[in-house]
Amino acid sequence: MSVALLTLYLGFGPAAVAGDPQPVPLVLHALHSTGSKPFMPGVRINWQSREVEVAGVVVLREGMLELFACSPDTREHESIVRISARPTHVYQALGLLGLEPGSPPRWDPEKERGFAATGPRLRLRVRYQRDGRLYTDGIHKWMWNIMTDEPASPTPWVFSGSLREDPGRLAADFEGTVVCVVDFQAALISLPQSYSDRNEDLWLRPHAERIPPLGAPCVLLIQAVPESLRIIKIGRYGGLTLDGRPVGRVELAKELVQDLSTHPDLTIEVVADPAALQADLEAILKNAGRAGVPTERCTVTREDLEPVADVNADAIITLLHRPVDAPSGVFHNIQAGLLAVSSRLRTIAEAVSRGTESLRSFLQTNEKADRQASSTPAGTPARNE
Repeated sequence: MSVALLTLYLGFGPAAVAGDPQPVPLVLHALHSTGSKPFMPGVRINWQSREVEVAGVVVLREGMLELFACSPDTREHESIVRISARPTHVYQALGLLGLEPGSPPRWDPEKERGFAATGPRLRLRVRYQRDGRLYTDGIHKWMWNIMTDEPASPTPWVFSGSLREDPGRLAADFEGTVVCVVDFQAALISLPQSYSDRNEDLWLRPHAERIPPLGAPCVLLIQAVPESLRIIKIGRYGGLTLDGRPVGRVELAKELVQDLSTHPDLTIEVVADPAALQADLEAILKNAGRAGVPTERCTVTREDLEPVADVNADAIITLLHRPVDAPSGVFHNIQAGLLAVSSRLRTIAEAVSRGTESLRSFLQTNEKADRQASSTPAGTPARNE
């Protein structure tokens, strides 16, 4: 390990930074794990789970994102969470867990292309309270992919380490670039893929339905995970991502075989959208088995349903029928249209429910027939019942 890295890990005197750590609310004590120990202001370490816990607060619920988390007085206008700590202290805590940083994303002007960040893999989650209950979400659940029009896919992150401008100082201390969703050379934690920071290329916005109100305290959980971990997401329409990258089924199978040759202890997490078909989930598990990944090294999670507003349909109908003190005809067409839409929505919902059940029945029947066909010896004549 270099002297500069060791100096950063062990600590140093105060440096001029964009903003000092904010006071930590008392409610955060309930959000930290019981096994974590204080390290620096706003930063705790859970040695048993190899996890760094960073105090934060929700500062954004709408707009476009360039970061998930920033440090104080820097990029609150484009970050969902502001941490109550210095990026250098987060860097030191990860170093004490034995993680050596990789490299931030960079742009090569000669090749006119960006290169993705590298570094040890991390799992990022956020813990918070809502209505008196404690929740822990993968941070992808707080972001919405505007390209696919669905929640962001789960992905491992990487400890890219920012840039070391002077001995004991990180660029992230000045730039506020703690957890970045686009390419910043000062990024402390990055995505393993390259994403441009040009306004026209921004691809994530806050998923406001999942995010607690502005000012709500939260804890960012940063956990070291094995390099052999792969995360597969099955979308609501059957689309696949591997570690956050869109892939087809054939490409996925090839990559699993290749990864298994590099990591014999390859493990797979399959995350299914609530609306994903069970047949798609079972097909992915079969492909993993054919690639050589044992069943015991595959875990499956079906994500919970997206929160929706508590709407009383009868109250809406009553409201639409209420007389309105306005010039005749102003609201008539709107009321008639909304009434028609509400009626049609009920019909559509019933049709979708029936169609889904029919499709599941069809897939189960075909699968049963395939099993019977595969168990019948070749050349055996079919019996007429």
